[in-house]
Amino acid sequence: MNKDEIIQRRLTRVKDKKTIKVAFTPFPISSFGPMNYMFPAKGSVEKLVVSVFEMPRDGVDILVQIGLGGPLTTFKTKELFIKELFSPIGEVEIGGRLAVRVESTNPEEGIGIYWVAALWMPDRSEVSIMKFLEDSDAGETT
Repeated sequence: MNKDEIIQRRLTRVKDKKTIKVAFTPFPISSFGPMNYMFPAKGSVEKLVVSVFEMPRDGVDILVQIGLGGPLTTFKTKELFIKELFSPIGEVEIGGRLAVRVESTNPEEGIGIYWVAALWMPDRSEVSIMKFLEDSDAGETT
């Protein structure tokens, strides 16, 4: 095989390759009872879900705090499952914290079992983005 044929073959092989796109998915975090989470990277909290298994008669207060000493937000509810408390919740920095706890509205009543879950997405600047080439002739070596 001469030099021109090798060059033509390599150019044809590169032309036949396709770029494969990779999708980012948010990272789930979950807690049985109070949630305390510290973020290892800059990003945003996308969703927050709460499920209370034994709802007190007067309902519950869901207390949410995001960031380092950020404001405390309280939601009152009598629903057993809150699909989406609020979305998006907000931006977080490295070392930022998310604290969520559920308390009975009536201090004389106890709170039973509850779960808290959230989705957070790291900032694009914090993530390694890789491009992959799909080779049409994987067995060929020239």
